[in-house]
Amino acid sequence: MCDHEDLVQVTFEQIVSTLVRGRFSRGCSLSTWASSIAAHVAFNALRARRRSRAVFDPVELRDVADPPAVGNAERDASARQQIRAVQTHLAAMSPKKAMVLVLHDVLGHDLTEVSVMVGISVSAAQSRLVRARRELLRRVKGTEAHEEGNDVA
Repeated sequence: MCDHEDLVQVTFEQIVSTLVRGRFSRGCSLSTWASSIAAHVAFNALRARRRSRAVFDPVELRDVADPPAVGNAERDASARQQIRAVQTHLAAMSPKKAMVLVLHDVLGHDLTEVSVMVGISVSAAQSRLVRARRELLRRVKGTEAHEEGNDVA
């Protein structure tokens, strides 16, 4: 299930089913809560894609919605490659840390909202965020060091 529309549909289905079951406790805004569900769906899709690649085919990650190339093609290709690398690193991280990192740094939620969405204290959310940033940086630097070591002129 890699198609963008499929992920959107799964997200809406989860939102509706959770509302019907009365599981929205109003501890945060509805949009914050829906963002949390969307993030969970996205991470599950990334993990599933990673598992299937490990078992079946080492196909390169495909951007969900590649915009048409406009402007500097080399810069655009480099940006897509960097996005794929970050997606791969996030999928390899602990889901708890990756979730807090994406909710805060990518989606822009403050730590209070993040703590409500993932069901932890604000201090635990901040701790996870710091550890997640540190791990992502370590992974990215490790990849860069590995690639530089392979560059032989």
